[in-house]
Amino acid sequence: MRYSEPYDKRLNIVLPERIYKMLLQVWEAEKRSDPSRRLTLSDVVRRAQLTPEQVEALVLVGAFDRLAPDRSRRELLWDLLAVATERPERPRLLDVSEPAVRLPELDTVEQTFLDYAILGFCLDRHLMELYRAQRRILRVTPAARLRTLPPGATARVAGLVVCRQAPPTARGVLFLTLEDETGLVNVIVPPPVREQHRALLRRQPVLVIDGRVEREGALASLVAEEVRPLGRPLSGQPTRVRTLSHDFR
Repeated sequence: MRYSEPYDKRLNIVLPERIYKMLLQVWEAEKRSDPSRRLTLSDVVRRAQLTPEQVEALVLVGAFDRLAPDRSRRELLWDLLAVATERPERPRLLDVSEPAVRLPELDTVEQTFLDYAILGFCLDRHLMELYRAQRRILRVTPAARLRTLPPGATARVAGLVVCRQAPPTARGVLFLTLEDETGLVNVIVPPPVREQHRALLRRQPVLVIDGRVEREGALASLVAEEVRPLGRPLSGQPTRVRTLSHDFR
């Protein structure tokens, strides 16, 4: 096998250093095609002493995709969890080879939500790309276009909540930052709207907000009048989303 990279290097921001170095060692051994130093992913799991939880997270976010291009992530998880749960004090009773298990690949929605659940972001796409059909139906204004609207214009925005701020000096006003694949939207939630939609504003990771545009120079914000959840993508049944929103009081 030949690989241009050992794995997606963007993952080095979430991988422990020893696992990162072990992956590089695997890649270098493959690159040199030295049979005496050839390592398998099972070797990586054993030598790095990965726990089942670490194996699951690394496999599901695609850390090993380029090292096992012939195995889906579900199949690789099946293979490597068996290695991670090995115990030297409990050897196998029978040393027999087992046929390779074939499992379906994760679809786009499943993979995106898994990435957000494990990493807090997705390497391949923004979460809001899954909601393009709903946003088109709801006539949502993209973040990048909001700044072109005049003051007082009504608009509807939708996005992933990446920041919540409620400073004591704001007298009950909540400040949100929503993100879509085109940029960020600053939302001002007045106290009456905040009180009416308190549960949604605190718990929902993806929101649709109607309001009016407020401008200060080149900066545009939206003063919220109505808040609702965006729900599930039209193409699939996602799991719960965990986002790394920054919440301040």
